[in-house]
Amino acid sequence: MLAALMTAGLLGACGEQENPETTTGESTLLERETTDKPVSAEPEESKPGAEETAGGETETRNYRKPVVISEDEIKKLSNERQDSYFGGDTNEKGVSLHCLDMQEKYNRYNADFIRYEDDVSNNVYLTFDEGYENGYTGKILDVLKEKNVKAVFFCTMDYLKSEPDLVKRMIAEGHIVGNHSVTHPSAGMVSLSLDEQKAEMKQMDDYMAKNFDGYRMQLFRYPAGIFSEQSLALMGSLGYTSVFWSFAHADWDPNNQPNEAESLKKCVDKLHPGAIYLLHAVSKTNTNILGDFIDQARAKGYEFQAYY
Repeated sequence: MLAALMTAGLLGACGEQENPETTTGESTLLERETTDKPVSAEPEESKPGAEETAGGETETRNYRKPVVISEDEIKKLSNERQDSYFGGDTNEKGVSLHCLDMQEKYNRYNADFIRYEDDVSNNVYLTFDEGYENGYTGKILDVLKEKNVKAVFFCTMDYLKSEPDLVKRMIAEGHIVGNHSVTHPSAGMVSLSLDEQKAEMKQMDDYMAKNFDGYRMQLFRYPAGIFSEQSLALMGSLGYTSVFWSFAHADWDPNNQPNEAESLKKCVDKLHPGAIYLLHAVSKTNTNILGDFIDQARAKGYEFQAYY
């Protein structure tokens, strides 16, 4: 079982690369179905929803409305595989021009490649991929609690089933649990039919609702970062925001961890407005440098925001 879980987790790293030119309950999903209307030019923001935290407090979360598009329109879109990457040329703020281009191109499907909202925004967003547990998630949660930072944890079905106590802790401490698919297909979601993709999302929705007090996931991360325009439109129509990243590093192999000092410097040096950091929770390096990274980022004027 452990080998299977490790495979699921390691596969998540396949698409996390810099620009190759520069470096190498059942009703949940049904409620997301939409009518036969054309794609909205710009997705609207949904009405806020209240999430209860450990202390009985409520937090308001603003989620995007589902993209309005018919199944026939989705089927007509390209299913050509695209691999997410970042890097390359940047603007004066250090923001990847590629990420900005992708954001402009696919924003209408509720896809986030970066959250660069304005020239003065120094918001940063932490996201962690969870394919299997390597003994560090609890420590990561300890650091986030100490530093008062909220993050997103993208979990596979295997993780939800094997680590329910950690998932419950994530929710109780105000973090967001995101959908990272049931099977984590090595060839990406684009290798599945539209019906198979929809079934994976529904299975995750139903499991979360049944086992975690009706919790509803609304953020999705593509396994291996492999996507297509057609798949983005489908996820948007189901009420999901597809979350990519504008920073990642080679942190996914527990047996080949990057140097801590070098990784901390890279994390700090690559800070930019609206940054979405992809980190793997199996990483000892990430766990050990997380507190210092948060402190140094704040010292440079950046603020860590919850992904609402």
